Amino acid sequence: MELEYSELSVPGRGRQTNEDSIGVWMPVEAGDGCCRGAIAVLADGVGSLGQGDVASRIAVEACLRVFREARVGGSARQLVSEASRQANWEVYAAGIRTINSQRMGATLAVAAFCHDELIVANVGDSRIYHVRGAVVRQLSVDHSLVGVQQRFGLLTAEEARHSADRHLITRSLGQDAEVQFDIATALVAEGDLVVLCSDGLHGVLNDRELGEIVTHAGPLDACRRLVALAQHRGSEDDISVQVLRVAKLDQSLTAVPRPGAPATAPVVTPEMQPGQTLDNRFLLTEVVARSGMAIVFKAVDLSDNSTVAIKAPLPGHSGRLLCEVEVLRQLTHPNIVRFVAASAHPQREYLATGFLRGYTLSHLMRNICPLPDDEVRKTIKALCDGLALVHERGYVHRDIKPENIILCPDGAVCLMDFGLAIRAETHASFFRRFAPTIGSADYMAPEQVQGKAWDARTDIYAVGALMYEMVTGVAPFAGTTPKEVMQARLQHDPVPPTRRNPNVSAGMEKIIQRALARDPSARYQSAAEIKAALEALRR
Repeated sequence: MELEYSELSVPGRGRQTNEDSIGVWMPVEAGDGCCRGAIAVLADGVGSLGQGDVASRIAVEACLRVFREARVGGSARQLVSEASRQANWEVYAAGIRTINSQRMGATLAVAAFCHDELIVANVGDSRIYHVRGAVVRQLSVDHSLVGVQQRFGLLTAEEARHSADRHLITRSLGQDAEVQFDIATALVAEGDLVVLCSDGLHGVLNDRELGEIVTHAGPLDACRRLVALAQHRGSEDDISVQVLRVAKLDQSLTAVPRPGAPATAPVVTPEMQPGQTLDNRFLLTEVVARSGMAIVFKAVDLSDNSTVAIKAPLPGHSGRLLCEVEVLRQLTHPNIVRFVAASAHPQREYLATGFLRGYTLSHLMRNICPLPDDEVRKTIKALCDGLALVHERGYVHRDIKPENIILCPDGAVCLMDFGLAIRAETHASFFRRFAPTIGSADYMAPEQVQGKAWDARTDIYAVGALMYEMVTGVAPFAGTTPKEVMQARLQHDPVPPTRRNPNVSAGMEKIIQRALARDPSARYQSAAEIKAALEALRR
């Protein structure tokens, strides 16, 4: 493959600093052992978080370095994914190292070319387009408030482009140790064009205008025309664009080992097995659970012969474990799983917690449901005790659901799985990441669906949805897809619990309906308020 390439990046109107960064890497010769094809990267710093120019530069440099230094062999898609994850990690780590651990943030768009395939990855609202003739196709996914609203049918493309909220992004690099990327592939032909651009450009130009300019000019001239038009229309954001044209398809970018170059494979962490001892302290005895993200072992803590649980992340999911460790270190409560120890060694990461003997609330509800009011009251009061501490420490759990609540034989109720917990603070131009796969659609609050600001009251909504299911046996809203479930809660109120189960008391129904209020200000404002309301039912 032969590519023609050009780029241009300028500060937005009235700006002194350009917080966008762009870069490209192409092999110098066909036999280059590092060759994996070619890669173009664009990052846009989230200015409201501070040091946006630093964050974007770190992200671009990390991607190019991973791609340039990659060993021969393996999947190009895997390489793009690894480069993107490394960019997130380095931005996250740089933020942690700053004074007061102030987070940095940046959007990211990556386009890699190998043979006749284009692999793209993105997070945030920087875009990647594939242009063939008169057809312009956006390959990236907008992680922005208006992008979410558009995907859920709440805004048209034109309304999204002119919305006052179009700058609010829902996902970016650097906010968590792990971030979810969208990855897509497309086949390219000779003459095809690929365009990467920041919101300073696509926010003032529509897709048709972009397509017409790039198809009627060479890459360099197209970059100049696109930027000039964006400036003419008064774009206040930094404007960056990269244009790549597929000049020829051949095998010139095939990965060919350089003579004598080492072909070392990446280090693969051996999967932990029962019988192993971790750090001369934890003896693994058996596997008790396995998911797509982690393995949980039962183990003996040799320091005191107590039984503990060891959670070991699977490859690619260590970020959630790091988040859980950060949160659990600060939480000591009888209704929250107990933190014991953790290891961040890259070849043996794990989290050790107290071993909870019992069964999940989900297991109970599969066998006995609906549950009587007294059982619901007892369980939710204990849950609220633990949740109150979570909120007091400044976190939102974000994954309150039956599978994450353990009922112990002694009557204790324990909240676990803090892998999605996150600080409650928000920023003027950034909202924490939104995705139907984060948490569960059955318990997701309306403000999460809409991409609006959220806080501890988002967990209150999840508690209300949990209570509804406990007393009726069904979730508050139904649908064949998560999208339908989430749309339903934006437009309707749930069926009153007493219509589904006449044994539900009027007082319990009132508490559930208030917790499920679509407007956060109409809900209980704290876990303590729900507990007080439940206690009042007995008087």
